Amino acid sequence: MLIHNKLESSTVNGPGNRAVIWFQGCSLGCKGCWNPETHSFDNLLETSIYEVEDWLCNLPDIEGVTFSGGEPMQQASSLLILMARVRARNPQLSFGMYTGYSQKELDLGSFKWKSMFDAEWKKGSKELWTEVKGYLDFAVLGRYNQLVRVTDNSLPLIGSTNQELVFFTERYKPSDLEAGYEVHIPADGSTVSMTGFPVGVIE
Repeated sequence: MLIHNKLESSTVNGPGNRAVIWFQGCSLGCKGCWNPETHSFDNLLETSIYEVEDWLCNLPDIEGVTFSGGEPMQQASSLLILMARVRARNPQLSFGMYTGYSQKELDLGSFKWKSMFDAEWKKGSKELWTEVKGYLDFAVLGRYNQLVRVTDNSLPLIGSTNQELVFFTERYKPSDLEAGYEVHIPADGSTVSMTGFPVGVIE
């Protein structure tokens, strides 16, 4: 699987203290995307599913994992395998996802994905989405539209008002979410990163 970055602790990417994984690769090309560096399908960033699994399962004090990108559903097969393996080892962990595909597109199987075994695009299916959805507690669905960007804290996790936050289980509700952003400064002095939704900071 292609992974852009991992964060072991965040409170602005879903309920509670969560790990975050940014997938590398997205062909949707939303204008004004906050993570354009994640768009290319860079095979140099290939990471073993089992390595990511072990990393997640050995993190202390996390409530769940949020998948972002890039586009997680364009690596749907790898995402599904990862969630299944992590859930088998740590059943208490919750899963959330950001995807540029709408719920209607996913329900119709109108998405494409790449296998971890080859670079050819494969057509999505309703069945594949149903399997992925079966592991998710929540997801933010829909392409980012900078013309209707969220400008206040009324819609936690949402980047633009056309997007939809969907809860697939009863584990969480809207009041469990917090708006905001975080700045992460690595101890090794590498690149400083910001995650979440910096309303009023970036115009």
